[in-house]
Amino acid sequence: MKYFPLLYRLRTEKRYLIWITNEQDSVVVDAAGFVPSFRDLISLRQYADLNHYPLEGDQEKAVLHNLDWVARWSRAHVARVDCAKVLEAWNIFADIAVSVGSRGTSFRNIDSRVLWPIYDKLFWGNNLPAVTPKGKRYVPEWSPDELGSLAEVLAAGLDMFASCVRSWPQKA
Repeated sequence: MKYFPLLYRLRTEKRYLIWITNEQDSVVVDAAGFVPSFRDLISLRQYADLNHYPLEGDQEKAVLHNLDWVARWSRAHVARVDCAKVLEAWNIFADIAVSVGSRGTSFRNIDSRVLWPIYDKLFWGNNLPAVTPKGKRYVPEWSPDELGSLAEVLAAGLDMFASCVRSWPQKA
């Protein structure tokens, strides 16, 4: 297992989770079954040290995952779909859902027959160099139903995030 800081912004506040990469990606969960969230790298490192999680990577250069943008888009979805931002959020939500067990059920139980084609469009819409032919670019076209389903997925993910993520240390 490898442990990395995951930087996110939600409600204009930047915070961190500890992301785990393994056979199935996940996030650190505390003894009470919640995902600890840290206000800065100092508190994240304290928690990691206390729990013997060896952090990897350049922690000062963690990529920001903009959940504020995701929250705005899921409410109004009038802006174009930013495939990178949406896919990052979807993957974070999926990793949290795996980590928190039954608390993540509402996110995991969204109809996958509808969602996998949408996920595939997001993936290909990222135009990653490793999978996109040189000189080509895929720009997904979205139906109103797909946009509605995508907004539903993101709203469910944000709801699950809010119910499962707790500040560390807890205030007395």
